[in-house]
Amino acid sequence: MAPLAAQLERCRITTAPAWAGAEAQAGAADLGFQQARARSDAQPPGLAYPYEDAWFAFNNLHHIDERGACYGRSSAATRQVLVLDRSGRVAAVIADIDNAKSQCFRLTYLNEQFPAPPFAPYYLYLPTD
Repeated sequence: MAPLAAQLERCRITTAPAWAGAEAQAGAADLGFQQARARSDAQPPGLAYPYEDAWFAFNNLHHIDERGACYGRSSAATRQVLVLDRSGRVAAVIADIDNAKSQCFRLTYLNEQFPAPPFAPYYLYLPTD
């Protein structure tokens, strides 16, 4: 496997993606979970998959998802979409339910700095058991 920095560089683009359109630039705070998930699903796999592989490697390396003991806060699964800005900062966390687990993950991830995505806003689907 290539080093993390090399993986990220391969999936970087420098301009806003034409497929996203002006609507994709709308404020993430106004989106519901289904809208955010649809935006995540609409991202081109050729760019999204390599970035998400690198993102998860970074997340696992730094054990970010383990902070706050969020997994144990509820037995219910939580699905979230993290909205990353151009720099890789998590600008919004949109969850499918509101419970102790989703609130904990929101606090854990909000404003966390990750490697810069290939375009912004970047919608990362994150299911948690």
